[in-house]
Amino acid sequence: MALVIPKESYSGKIYNVQLGSGAKAVTIGGASALPFLAFEGTFPNKPAVALEVTDIAPDDWPETVKKAVAGSASKPGAMGEVLSAERRRCGRAPADGTHPDQKNKSADEGAKIAAEVAAAIDIPLIILGSGHVEKDTQVLQAAAAATRGKNCTIGKAVEENYKTIAAAAMANDHKLIAMSQLDVNLAKQLNILLTQMGFDKERIIMDPCHRPWVTDLNTPTA
Repeated sequence: MALVIPKESYSGKIYNVQLGSGAKAVTIGGASALPFLAFEGTFPNKPAVALEVTDIAPDDWPETVKKAVAGSASKPGAMGEVLSAERRRCGRAPADGTHPDQKNKSADEGAKIAAEVAAAIDIPLIILGSGHVEKDTQVLQAAAAATRGKNCTIGKAVEENYKTIAAAAMANDHKLIAMSQLDVNLAKQLNILLTQMGFDKERIIMDPCHRPWVTDLNTPTA
């Protein structure tokens, strides 16, 4: 007797979201089944992996990594060039140094670095805050304006600051990462709140994991 694998059917699917612009734009999403269950649906787009460009040189990187990037780690623009040269699909620039417990850089300093990285690369750019809600509200507003026209992905918008960050992303034509606290109902509610304020649901990327430096590039289901 042949083994028949049980299959689930789904009425919806993940929206396609394009990151960046031009020949090196990357499209994510589009899945019509759960991860790894290709026999139940389709997965039209490959996973996107981003290389991190920090605004302060990390002191906890392994020596092998430090050697590979040489002096570029402390120069975001130069690190962006390395990223492009390595043909990575996306760049990811967290503003670690803007956190009050780190360098407490100003919003203008963070925006300047974001613009520098955006100018140095020709692949999609994800701009992240430091994980400090109040400071991220200021930094991401400035960074969104400084990178207008680059179709970046701005994040992370959370319940406490989503209105301001979403407005900045809309005004400057960026995508948005919406982060909730490991609860599907909270994730759905945040999506509803964003769409109610006029944010296009096909421009939202969901991060269901409340860990500051983990971004799951998932988009809302249809």
